[in-house]
Amino acid sequence: MGHVGQTKIFVGSLTLSTFNNIFFAPTIALTHSGVRKGDALIVNGFALPGALVQVVVDGIIAPANTLAREDGFYTVNVSTGDLSLGKHAVQVRQTHGGRVSDFSLSSSFTLSNILRTEVDLNNDGVLNVRDVNIFLSAWISTNKDRRTAVDFNNDGILNLQDVSIFAQSL
Repeated sequence: MGHVGQTKIFVGSLTLSTFNNIFFAPTIALTHSGVRKGDALIVNGFALPGALVQVVVDGIIAPANTLAREDGFYTVNVSTGDLSLGKHAVQVRQTHGGRVSDFSLSSSFTLSNILRTEVDLNNDGVLNVRDVNIFLSAWISTNKDRRTAVDFNNDGILNLQDVSIFAQSL
C-alpha cells in the first residue's frame, strides 16, 4: 500500500487560481503490518520539509518523533516494548511554523511474541497465503538454495521443526 493522507485547509487569501495556507496532514506508511514485541515499528511518509512529525499510537503521542528531510520524507522508529500484544492504530501529524496539522489517516499493525520476520518469504510485511505458497514450493524443490531459504532453525536439515517455526508465525 502506498502513502495515504488527508487535507486541512486554512483559508487565507484566495485568488482565481492560487490557494495559500494549505496545510496537509502527513502521509503514513508502515514497513510491516506485523511486528514482534520489542522490535521497532518503522513509520514513514511525507510531510512538509523541516516539519516536526509526531507519531500517535492508540491515541497516545509516542516519545519518538523526527524532522522531515529536505525532500519531505520522514522515518520514525517507534518502540513497541511497552505496548500490549494485539492490534494497534497509528497516526502521524506535523507541526511547522506554529501550525499543527490534523492527524493522518490511521494505519494498523499487530504486535506479537512469535512473529518471525524471516518467514515473511516475499518481504511484503504480511504473513499470508503467498508466503505459504513460497514455503511449499521451496519445501518440494530439489534446488539446494531454495530449500536452505526455508531451513528456519539453520540446522542444515529441512524437517518438521522448520514447518513448526513457519506455522507458529502465521
